[in-house]
Amino acid sequence: MAKILIVDDRAINREYLCSLLQHFNHETIEVTNGVEALSSLEKTIPDLIISDIYMPIMDGYEFVRQLKQKVRYKNIPVIFYTAIYRKEEADEQQKTLDVHCILTKPCDPLLIIDTVNQVLAASFNAKQREENPQEQRYLNPSIYRAPQNLVDIGVELGEQISQLNQAKQSAGLSRDKIMTIADALSEGLLLYQKVSTRLFTLIELFLDMIEEQIPVNLLKLYCLGANKVIDTELAIAGIFDNQGNIKYLTSSCQNSTLLELDATKITKDHPFIDYILKTGSAFFMNSIDTNVLEIPYYISPPKNMLGISLLTTRKTYGFAYFINKNTESKFSQEDSQVISSLSAALSLLYENKITKVMLQNQSRKLQIEGAKLKIAKERLHKSEIMFRQFAESIKDVFWRTSSNINDLIYVSPAYEEIFGVSNQLIIQDPYSWQQLIVDEDRVAVKNHIRSVVKNQTNGQVQYRIRKKDGTIRHIYNKTFCLRNEKGIVVNYIGIATDITEYLHNQQNIMLEQNLRRIFDRSNTFAKAAPKLIQFVCNLFQWEVGEIWLIDEKENMLRNVMTRHSKGIRNLNSSFSRETYSKGEGFLGKLWQSPTTIYIKNVSQNADFKNLDLIKQFNLEAALGFPLTYKGKVMGVMIFLSQSITHSVRDFSDILDMLGARVGEYIYQKYSQDKLLFLAKQRMGHILF
Repeated sequence: MAKILIVDDRAINREYLCSLLQHFNHETIEVTNGVEALSSLEKTIPDLIISDIYMPIMDGYEFVRQLKQKVRYKNIPVIFYTAIYRKEEADEQQKTLDVHCILTKPCDPLLIIDTVNQVLAASFNAKQREENPQEQRYLNPSIYRAPQNLVDIGVELGEQISQLNQAKQSAGLSRDKIMTIADALSEGLLLYQKVSTRLFTLIELFLDMIEEQIPVNLLKLYCLGANKVIDTELAIAGIFDNQGNIKYLTSSCQNSTLLELDATKITKDHPFIDYILKTGSAFFMNSIDTNVLEIPYYISPPKNMLGISLLTTRKTYGFAYFINKNTESKFSQEDSQVISSLSAALSLLYENKITKVMLQNQSRKLQIEGAKLKIAKERLHKSEIMFRQFAESIKDVFWRTSSNINDLIYVSPAYEEIFGVSNQLIIQDPYSWQQLIVDEDRVAVKNHIRSVVKNQTNGQVQYRIRKKDGTIRHIYNKTFCLRNEKGIVVNYIGIATDITEYLHNQQNIMLEQNLRRIFDRSNTFAKAAPKLIQFVCNLFQWEVGEIWLIDEKENMLRNVMTRHSKGIRNLNSSFSRETYSKGEGFLGKLWQSPTTIYIKNVSQNADFKNLDLIKQFNLEAALGFPLTYKGKVMGVMIFLSQSITHSVRDFSDILDMLGARVGEYIYQKYSQDKLLFLAKQRMGHILF
């Protein structure tokens, strides 16, 4: 009894080998690929390895390469067990990889057992010679064979002969008649074996084609397998692109002849190819006049051929033709049916795979065009997946509507997270999402929808939404027209991306760069202050900006710089002459509780002393934040606006960073006394 490791990714193949080997008292170990096989060897060293070649993760070739590199395992005998149409390729690798032999699927059970026993015997002899170099023992491989099986076969043959003799005596059949019956049975058995072998090969080929992901490799596999199944001298297969030029062209030769193909010689207009494409279904000719039928490529003069178009119900993709039967003189209807089945499977698989590639390319294009900073999302979604899988997995909102855009067909789960509203609500009311759009952006969104539907073109729009908790999110949406084969728009699809973090990051970067530029170019705070206020007012679109510093001697806040728009000129003198104590008014509260404060209705707030001027210039919103250094408040900055367009949540992190940077600059450049001296000299006010 020997331990045999079975390496094959298909359960049916492992089950077949294990059942057969266990019947002859061998112990089997099953794994599905080369990686699992190497891991299994660390636990148990087998006497023999039977390995498939094409497997996921690690194939048979790489597994044997790594196996032979390890001293501990390099003497373990290996048998390759692969599809019959891959044998020529395996033969080329056999000597290089030191593989004992190759068995092809399907394989006769007795041949498998006989081969296993011979390899085990040879391995056993080699071990004996290593252990006893002085004693040359050569064991006959037959000691590993199963004599009982031969006895069983002999008994069975004897019973069949006895039955024939009984039939002869009872029926009075002549010896010639019985031999005729026996010959017929023998022919039937051979035919059964032939059909069984062909069927098994077709099943193996179909499974390999289903697993192949690369279109050109799929075509090569079809050409190789089909040529083996119907046994011809040469097989040629080609796929056309949308312009009618050859996209993929491959061949398979039974005698290993290398055929150099020139795609420019084979076009749709070539008479022979045109005939195949127009015929459509499989056809064969068992007599060929090369003067009449011009065949582009062949090895020996064509005697017969079989041709077929590679097509689905949607489209014709290419052609295939086979030249010169090998073992039989003519093509048969059975050959035609086999090629028809294989070609139909190839065409459908090719169509599915190019559709998958197209959808993947479209998904990547959506990501690139949607926003330049979607790198994080692309890393999350770069796996090659089908359209719906892509839509379900991304964090952006993927949606699909009817052609009149009134009916929502699908919206991805990300909608609830980004918009803060349940998917059920938007399904019930497809227009409910528009209620979340801020007032200033609703016209742009409606114009985008109107333009896409009217012109039936792709488009994009950027807008803001206000969630129920008051937070503002920035959305970038790209819309696409989905058309049928007639070019008619049947659906609209799109991706809505939350770009809030991206915009905030851009603001942070711009703020840091501008602060650094202002500080670097201003050797005094007096020069930096007006530039600083002007920059922040422009960034957030505020009409009034001020800087107040703490007078530590008088324990008061004093104004050192004011910036305002041209229409608010008289506001200058009133603000600049005010002082605030700790906790007094809006500024005093900023000093007392060093956090950002945002007030929407300034004209109705008693914390401001100059309400008349505030009402006069229609100032509606105010925002202030402390200027700090190592936890100490150095002063405050305050901004006022005529419109309420922001929420403090939108830029609190920016303001915190701004307050810390300015506070640090103040501390580094000046002492408090010098700053207050400049303040009392009324550094000035900036108007623009």
